[in-house]
Amino acid sequence: MGRTFPLSVLSLGLYVALTDGRGKMPIRMRIIDTDETREPVVEAEHEVEFSDPRMVMELCLNIQGLVFPEAGEYRCQVFAGGEFLIERRILAVQAGDRPDNQSENKGGG
Repeated sequence: MGRTFPLSVLSLGLYVALTDGRGKMPIRMRIIDTDETREPVVEAEHEVEFSDPRMVMELCLNIQGLVFPEAGEYRCQVFAGGEFLIERRILAVQAGDRPDNQSENKGGG
């Protein structure tokens, strides 16, 4: 949540746990706008090595200097070896705005 856009975020933490990997594998993370009309907000790639497919590779990424150009919905995506694994939604909203899925009446009446 920010007061104005573009919104600068000093630091964003990302945790990913991976398994069933074999050997060296590139892991790519990117944050994009939902419609992919712009270049990614951020994109990073790391190479990891799995010594055993049963091991769990835990990655903690600290992204510095992130800038969301405007309010809206973004996606944080993770790829391994070029294959899409997972994505999570990020809502960048202006302070005081309410996301659409929250209503004023929380009592259900």
